[in-house]
Amino acid sequence: MFSLILRSIFQGRLRSTLLVMGLLAVSTGVLLVAAASETTAVTVDQDLTRYWRTTYDILVRPAGARSPIEEKYGLVETNHLSGIAGGITITQSETIRAIPGVEVAAPIAMLGYVFEVFQIDMGRPSDPGPYVVTQTRTVDDGARLYDQPRYTYYYVGPDAPAPSLEQARRSNIIVNPLFGMPAWLEMPFFVAGVDPPQEAALVGLDRILLEGEYLTGNEPLNPRPYTAPFDKSPRALIKIPVLINTTPYISITLRAELKRLSLPPEAANLEAIMAHGGREYLASLPGEMLTLREISSDTAYRRVVESLRSTAGYGFTNHAFATGTPSRITYREIQPPFPHDELALEIVLPGGPGYGGEPAYRTFVDPRYEEARFNAVFQMNATGVFDIERLPKPTDVNRVPLETYFPPLAILRYDEEGRPVEPRTLRPTLNPAGYIQSPPLILTTLAAARALRGEECISAVRVRVGGIDQLTPAAQRKIEAVASEIVRRTGLTVDVMVGSSPRRVLVRVPGVGYVEEGWIQKGVNLSYQRRVQSGHLLLLATLLGVGGLFALDLAWADLLARRRTIALQKALGWRSRTVFWQVLGQALLVGVIAAVAGALSAWGVAATLGWALPSGPLLVGVPLLTVGMCLAGNLYPAWLATRLPPIPVLQAGGVRYTRTTARRLTGLSHYAWRSLSRRWSRTLLSGLAAVFSSALLVLLLAVTMERQGYLVGTLLGEYILVRIERYHYAIVAISFSLTALLIANSLLTSVLERRREIGVLKAVGWRTTTVTRLFVVEGMLLGLMGGAAGTLLGLGAFLGLYQALLPGLAQIALLGVFVPALVGALAALHPARVAARVPPAEAVRYE
Repeated sequence: MFSLILRSIFQGRLRSTLLVMGLLAVSTGVLLVAAASETTAVTVDQDLTRYWRTTYDILVRPAGARSPIEEKYGLVETNHLSGIAGGITITQSETIRAIPGVEVAAPIAMLGYVFEVFQIDMGRPSDPGPYVVTQTRTVDDGARLYDQPRYTYYYVGPDAPAPSLEQARRSNIIVNPLFGMPAWLEMPFFVAGVDPPQEAALVGLDRILLEGEYLTGNEPLNPRPYTAPFDKSPRALIKIPVLINTTPYISITLRAELKRLSLPPEAANLEAIMAHGGREYLASLPGEMLTLREISSDTAYRRVVESLRSTAGYGFTNHAFATGTPSRITYREIQPPFPHDELALEIVLPGGPGYGGEPAYRTFVDPRYEEARFNAVFQMNATGVFDIERLPKPTDVNRVPLETYFPPLAILRYDEEGRPVEPRTLRPTLNPAGYIQSPPLILTTLAAARALRGEECISAVRVRVGGIDQLTPAAQRKIEAVASEIVRRTGLTVDVMVGSSPRRVLVRVPGVGYVEEGWIQKGVNLSYQRRVQSGHLLLLATLLGVGGLFALDLAWADLLARRRTIALQKALGWRSRTVFWQVLGQALLVGVIAAVAGALSAWGVAATLGWALPSGPLLVGVPLLTVGMCLAGNLYPAWLATRLPPIPVLQAGGVRYTRTTARRLTGLSHYAWRSLSRRWSRTLLSGLAAVFSSALLVLLLAVTMERQGYLVGTLLGEYILVRIERYHYAIVAISFSLTALLIANSLLTSVLERRREIGVLKAVGWRTTTVTRLFVVEGMLLGLMGGAAGTLLGLGAFLGLYQALLPGLAQIALLGVFVPALVGALAALHPARVAARVPPAEAVRYE
């Protein structure tokens, strides 16, 4: 039997060679692509696993805290935490911590801004006359500079009559100052309360102290009775323990000038000055510079921190109210005046005053109102200083809001008219109602926050689930189960942050321009993993399908070419079972040769190019699949061989022809279609290869476009996108190469079967070029029909898998139809030339 199989292979060496070469290409291509896909999939999995775990797994906010835009797009606002003034109770926070599986539950209470005043000594002039201290505070928010001048007028001289002194006081003129003529800089301090042990467990706050001691959370507040001078209401005076952040975040420059004003003779004393207009009159006088001081916010803040750390400094200032309390920014969706496909928003201004000449983007609470007042008056007792620069920053690709330590990232991209500008990062300012808020510069304990704001003082709780090491569906389910339990027990707003990544959102900020914010897209990590893996599997499965069709077509063609031999064998007494196993044995031997050669070839190419070598399972599995494809493709031809009647075949001489060529010809395309339809089974087989190749092309282009669109939306997606190679197009090249061979083989077989028909056509006047065009048209029709069906199949597979309509699907569909048609036309060139060389004498050879 083995010798017969070898003889059969040798006799049909052309088709056997084609089959070996085709299967070799499939085996080598699948191995290399699968190895590369495996490497990419492992790389992507490693990246996704590395960036799956964010600083905290679950974000808990007050009930109803999720905005409509967050709800609609599955986002978490990047600038949200500084806008939440409580809403979660201490009891709810403790309930969350007690839930099984919760490793860390770190609450934070955003209490609001308090101001400390930094004085600058300008001297103590004693010469009589008027003086002015001009201090210009320049605030840089990253996009603009705000100059905020302030003038303080002094008068040194003999005691004036009481009416003049009263007028001067009402005009804000300081007469005979006791402590010199200083300038001053108001520094805002955002105060927040945390649970020190939980905060240390979450971010390692205890490890970044520069000096002093870390908080324990059990420090006594030592309340004592106190009556606030502003509202005369009795409240407790407490001393809260605090940690001070050494990073000021705000960029301010103060220029202070002390000038002595030149008085004309008619205004030589205070009475005359007030008679000439008082303060307005002094503002019109020239002056002589006496002292000039310039100081930056870094220097000022460093001195304020030193004062807070000293027992005789600002640590004993009584704070009775907040000059600014957290409030949210309101956004609405817009369409920018320039092309922009991503989400675009606009800040809705709340109205009302800002601060220091800056606009208000949030609700500004007047300190005189009750909601600005603390429940107690407090002094700060600084126990330690920490340097936020020592805290490891989260990577950009999986960053989640950490407004406790880092300002939200906002980059100016366009001006208000929509013109591109040089990108600039926006910074916080002194404005409590400003766009970007400063992180807390003072951290106190949760007990202090409760004393100042009451039971519902907590703004958010950041939760980390224990017992999780890497990205797995079980880990994701565990985190989601904990999140569901938090909702069930507390009724709060809960967002699963694990697997999230920043998404660029364009925001129109009135008065500034169009700013790019990094909102957080939830749950993209697992989605990316599923999409990358499913795309690989679909493409490889389609290529294997084309390989199976290739094996089937060549086996069928080999059967037609050996009909007479098989008929003779059966006439000599061969059993059908023997014929069946002969055909399959030949297929097995060819498949083994192609599989072994493909494995060796793939291994050699990978070693030569320095690629990662295919893994053991691939080196074994892909050759087995190749052999299986070859056997599967030969099953039907082997079965047909067993049913071949020997006598009719031997009488026909092994050549079939038809007399339908005498019918009227109605055009080349119509005739080509009739020729294809007469041998519908072979046409269907060749067309199926074009179907799969076209589907593969459409699927790859659609997946690539969808992946780019889907991954480009977030920083993690863009990071992964650049790690995915374009080697997948090699799959399409192999597939179309096999399709071309199939179409060429089918048409060559057709030429052999239709030699008499071609001879008749040439005998009745068809030119050689017309015969050539006939077979080119047949090849084009094969590709066109397969392309149309494959395009529908590829689009259906894509839509079923990704459920996404892309704007470029129409162009992809056109490529899916016309590329196979072009491949079919090119594949038909050689059969067409063979047909064109058939002589007219073939018309009478079999008569």
